[in-house]
Amino acid sequence: MGKLPNDLFVKTIQNGYLYYLGTIFFDHLFNIIDDVLFYDVKEAYTESYMIFLLLSLSGLEESKALFNLLMALDEVDTILCEAHEKHQNGVFHKQGIDMLLRDALVKAREFYESDIKNIRDIYAKNYAERTLHDRQICEYIAYSLHSSYEEGYPVLDKNYQISFAHIERSRWPTWVKSTLRTRDRDHCANCGLSFGEFHGKPHIDHIVPLNKGGCNDLVNLQLLCSRCNRNKHDNFQLVNSSIPEYFERFRKPHSN
Repeated sequence: MGKLPNDLFVKTIQNGYLYYLGTIFFDHLFNIIDDVLFYDVKEAYTESYMIFLLLSLSGLEESKALFNLLMALDEVDTILCEAHEKHQNGVFHKQGIDMLLRDALVKAREFYESDIKNIRDIYAKNYAERTLHDRQICEYIAYSLHSSYEEGYPVLDKNYQISFAHIERSRWPTWVKSTLRTRDRDHCANCGLSFGEFHGKPHIDHIVPLNKGGCNDLVNLQLLCSRCNRNKHDNFQLVNSSIPEYFERFRKPHSN
């Protein structure tokens, strides 16, 4: 796991916990430890990794970089073809082929290190945005955080030391409410009331209340109308789906 930002749970930041999860998933997929791969999986992984880089970098103007990547991909293909040919003829050195594949991966990672970091950032932001739009997944993650940090969240104290404490309410950045209004389609997440001119202003609610172990990360927030906000107060309450009904209909199995 990468290092958590010091204010990740204390404040509502744009590259918050969902972004952090996205970086973890990317690193797991694209920086996997080569030694844990079986030989046949390593073949497919190496070739897929090269193709992934090729597709991701196809918009760049650096033709030399793309040419080198194509050469590396061609080299991997040659290695695999020779390996299978030797295997068929009864001469097969698995360890040697493993080393060649590993070298191809290491060279690609070193040569495209800065580009991979940029792709990682794009991937993490895309993951965060897609996950945020499913309020029930956000609820699951918020409750998972509550369980993981039951004794308190990691925070930076006044002496710049990491300690563990329960989170206090903080001032919302201006972008938070507009982001939630987009996700919740300008409706109360509980009763579905539309936030029109005559229905008052929406209230930002903590899915897991702060006094029960919640945090200020965007994953733990939703919009409620005044009545639902008063009724929920600081209690636990299951959230409703943020997926539109016309999508839900397609997800239901057809009856025979």
